Amino acid sequence: MVINSSIKAVQADISRAHGTLIIHASTKAMTAPIEWVLSDLAKTPVKLDWYTQTISPAMVRCSYEWTGQDGMAAKIATGLRNIPHVRFEVTQMSAGPDFNQRFCFTPNLGIFRADINVHGDVVVNEQRLRHLMETNRNNLEGLQKSIDDLLGTAWDVELEPFRVAMDSDVVRIAHRIVG
Repeated sequence: MVINSSIKAVQADISRAHGTLIIHASTKAMTAPIEWVLSDLAKTPVKLDWYTQTISPAMVRCSYEWTGQDGMAAKIATGLRNIPHVRFEVTQMSAGPDFNQRFCFTPNLGIFRADINVHGDVVVNEQRLRHLMETNRNNLEGLQKSIDDLLGTAWDVELEPFRVAMDSDVVRIAHRIVG
């Protein structure tokens, strides 16, 4: 009996995951629906701290650290992708042997999902690479585009200005505190 409970406890720990949701930009009107989605998934009220998005002052941004079951990042991404005018990234770090995950969303591009390693690098399956090489055997430009698609380059290009704006805000705040 004790052995079974220990195994169940270990299995419960393995199925736990944590991650970060970064809402890079949202209209102020959509902040409540975002919080409703997160509250529903977390099964507890979620109230986020919203800040002005400096590169788009009519928009707001926030971040949210979450803990839940494996697959929670996919549920968050699925829940938020239908909210108008939102740009976000959500990562999941799993306790088990599987790769971590990253989801990105922009209104222009839709959703992107990738396996990532502990350093945040996109991990690509060998068979997918072999398929790209085979289908683009005589087409270097096609191969480059296919690899960019596989790595989510278009999402990185679109989200990078928002990431930089967020980082520079953190630097400015730290400078005010220290300096």
